[in-house]
Amino acid sequence: MAISPYFFPLSPQHLRKLNNFNSYLAILSALDSAPIRRLEWQKQTSEGLAEYCTLIDSSSSFRAYRAALSEVEPPCIPYL
Repeated sequence: MAISPYFFPLSPQHLRKLNNFNSYLAILSALDSAPIRRLEWQKQTSEGLAEYCTLIDSSSSFRAYRAALSEVEPPCIPYL
């Protein structure tokens, strides 16, 4: 998924590399919100967004997020 650097200077890839889970989850939660999903451009990039949203899946008490958090090297900014 290509996100315009004009709107998001820090893309999800960069935030993940920086171990900034708080901003990563905030941006992806906003992009996955109902008003944004209704936009026409979102239909073209829904597959790419689904790849990133696996980390913010709340099933099993955020299992994917907890696993990713346990594997990072400090420093990191966790999602609280």
